[in-house]
Amino acid sequence: MKYHHILILGATGQIARKLTTKLLLDSDLDIILYGRNVSQRLGLHHSRVTLVDGLFSEAAKLSELVSKVDLAYINAMENPEDIKVIATVLEKYPKVKLIVASMAGLHDEVPSELAKWTQDNLPSSYIEGEKPSATITEQSFINYTLLHLTWLYDQEDDFTYELVLTPESFKDAEALREAVVQAIYDIITDENQEKYTRKGFGVGRPNTHYAKSSFY
Repeated sequence: MKYHHILILGATGQIARKLTTKLLLDSDLDIILYGRNVSQRLGLHHSRVTLVDGLFSEAAKLSELVSKVDLAYINAMENPEDIKVIATVLEKYPKVKLIVASMAGLHDEVPSELAKWTQDNLPSSYIEGEKPSATITEQSFINYTLLHLTWLYDQEDDFTYELVLTPESFKDAEALREAVVQAIYDIITDENQEKYTRKGFGVGRPNTHYAKSSFY
């Protein structure tokens, strides 16, 4: 399946910005960038880009935008109430594919030592929001792909990643943001979309099986 129009929710996030750049360079997708004050915070001018200021809680505005696309990406999952609104909207448009950036460890698939280190080094409110948000997505009727991201860092021109089907053991402690963007792009452009339908994948850098990320 070839997609034509994407809605990026939470468009000011680091991965969302990199994804936007990638899609403008390497695809012909029309892009709607949505989020709080995106017109001021991004200031992006391109013939294929539409900037829309708004909140995840604005169901009517989201519904209007979703009706115009065949693909959506969510860059933030820490607020379950927001995800409920988004899920309710997306369920009205079953032809829209959703890709979600979430965190690793929500299905006890991460080794215990790394899971404990993660829990000790992330705000509890963030972790407590991510799990119910993922559950809302998984229990919906949406055509979703959940990407469970491990600890992120940047390294230009390195796009190495692996996908590990959830809930198989996911041991990678690190992932490059550039590689996550490449993974999203590869999923979007893969002719075999069925293998991603209503599935979750850990996204990490191969052979980074550490008890904690090496850059902390």
